[in-house]
Amino acid sequence: MIQPTNSGAMRSSAQRNAAHSLREHHRYSLRNCKVKHLVEAFIQSARIHSQQLAVVTGRESVMYRQLLDASLKCAGSLFEQPNWTPGSRVLLRMPNSAGYIAAFYGILIAGGVVVPLPVEQTATSVEQIASTTASGFLIDESGLRGTEDLFSSLHRGMRDEVEVDPSQLAAIFFTSGSAGKPKGVMLSHRNFLANAGSIQASLPLLQTDRTLAILPFCHAYGNSVLQSHVLAGATLVIDGSTAFPETIIDAMAQHRVTSFSGVPQLHQVLFRSPRMNTEVLPDLRYATVAGGALRPDLLQDFSERLAPAELFVMYGQTEATARLSCLPAHQLSTHCGSIGRGIPGVLLQVVTEDGNPVEPGCVGEIRACGDNVMEGYWLDPESTQAIVQDGWLYTGDLATVDEDGYIYPQGRKSQLLKIAGYRLHPAEIEAVIAEEMPAVEAVVVPFESIDGLTRLAMFIIPVRSGISPDVTAVRACFIRRLAHYQRPAYLAILNDPPLTASLKVDRQRLTQMATESANRRSVRPSVIPS
Repeated sequence: MIQPTNSGAMRSSAQRNAAHSLREHHRYSLRNCKVKHLVEAFIQSARIHSQQLAVVTGRESVMYRQLLDASLKCAGSLFEQPNWTPGSRVLLRMPNSAGYIAAFYGILIAGGVVVPLPVEQTATSVEQIASTTASGFLIDESGLRGTEDLFSSLHRGMRDEVEVDPSQLAAIFFTSGSAGKPKGVMLSHRNFLANAGSIQASLPLLQTDRTLAILPFCHAYGNSVLQSHVLAGATLVIDGSTAFPETIIDAMAQHRVTSFSGVPQLHQVLFRSPRMNTEVLPDLRYATVAGGALRPDLLQDFSERLAPAELFVMYGQTEATARLSCLPAHQLSTHCGSIGRGIPGVLLQVVTEDGNPVEPGCVGEIRACGDNVMEGYWLDPESTQAIVQDGWLYTGDLATVDEDGYIYPQGRKSQLLKIAGYRLHPAEIEAVIAEEMPAVEAVVVPFESIDGLTRLAMFIIPVRSGISPDVTAVRACFIRRLAHYQRPAYLAILNDPPLTASLKVDRQRLTQMATESANRRSVRPSVIPS
């Protein structure tokens, strides 16, 4: 546990009331402001909070006035380029840092469009995206000459009064390509403002917050953490590494972190560390989890171990500028397994193929409507029309609803499979293993066997430290609980599953691993036929 679970019960009524009053005093939401575009929102926040910390790392601290100065300097440098024009696309390839944030807003101040890229993106992929978006500029670490120079005085002749149309394109985020070729999601200033305001209104986010920004800014979830906090004048703590979970715990303690956000895999990695059972983090108030399904039993476990800090479950998509729904912490016990309902400004429905709302308990597709829905896919009107219809974003996620309108995800529509003539979804099989063996997580993927047939592979991932999955028990579960067409052909144990750049389990890579392993004629010590 992060802090003794009974400490919440020990708080007096006066303490709880005082804490509530403090939260309301410092609560901030863009939904209550009248800013017209993202640049105006950033400049306004930087001016109001000029003397407050914007970014803290293991080596430096950056005030909001410095962040604004650096952004203006970046914008001025872009203006000086002979071929710079409003709407120019700029590739931004940097790790999470104050420099990244300054460059992001600097590009927007100059009237440009940000194209965020992961640092680990291959050169070939960078070239393809540069060509696709006709990006003539690249900002990376090699373009910076050190913190002292980066945060020097304002660039000569650059003003911080900027006129931008709210519908103007602000960024193009390329999807991970988990369901095929990556697409460029076009997000406008209006999209960013709408979603940041909705998130601020959904979470107990304070101007005094210090949030651990461990998620990559180049992905939608990490970017939403950036936007919602910077535009509220809060502090982003950039420290720790997902490769070494202990450093994340150290960073939370050292910087007195008040909140953090992560995908399910990151939460699992953290809670596998024995230190999360003993470390006391008295400043931590809440955490959010999104970016993938998390089993109800694990949610309850994480919530109890976080207490008295609260756990908020969220759901979203890059095509919706990040997040679409929220399950408040106090409803986790009554609606565990749900992603909640739409955040303010977002209408969520679960509908049939005809577009009619499903009856409670029936499976349909989640669709969303709101100002956060993307402008479309870059140079791909056909794909845009396929998922944005009459203002509704069809997410491709299957779900059910209960009588109260709470939504329960049932997996991706694109992951539906036909095995031996039967329709099935990997989530059905994964749920059976979760019920039988709560100490592990099962990930089921299809692969093509050497005989040309589509078969199933299951990867077992321990979710608690010190657990050694019992392969015999798993195989017995196959026979006892699964129909013949649901039984995986191969089973593998993975302590460290491959992750995408957005820290999700890389199902494509697992399919590749299953294909290579299952079709190899040599000895396969880590792969066990079912």
